[in-house]
Amino acid sequence: MAVWHFDLEPIPAALAIIEGVPAIHLPPEIRNHIPYALTAADRKALFTAISAMLPEEQAWSDGLRIWGDTKRSNIQVYADGTTIDTVKIRLDVRTVRSELIEATCALARRFGWVLIGDGGAVLQPVREVILRAIEHFPAGALVEAPQTGLTQAPGG
Repeated sequence: MAVWHFDLEPIPAALAIIEGVPAIHLPPEIRNHIPYALTAADRKALFTAISAMLPEEQAWSDGLRIWGDTKRSNIQVYADGTTIDTVKIRLDVRTVRSELIEATCALARRFGWVLIGDGGAVLQPVREVILRAIEHFPAGALVEAPQTGLTQAPGG
């Protein structure tokens, strides 16, 4: 992941709950164990929807499919056989288009997902919510004001 990638990880909204309350933050030890539980038809619909968003590129592993450009905005789906383990959406804040953000939100809403942002924040799949999160992302500052952004970026 490059410093300019704003990562989103969709998870089922119904499982983004802590002690019966919808979560606003999920640590990795919880979100890494939330299953997607997609049927074969759901998986096919997911791959078709992602293909409509970005072109597929060659992956370096049999258990990985990638759409988009790994150096720019992309979607990566990791699977173990027919079970999807992880979906990663990486938005390049230097060049991200509003259409891609809206398509990402529509995809999440279609499958009943919320989006986990960098740091574990639970984000509703609404364009304005994602744009606001990107504005607060350190690389967002890097793009807007390079000198300030470099001191705020991780490792900067």
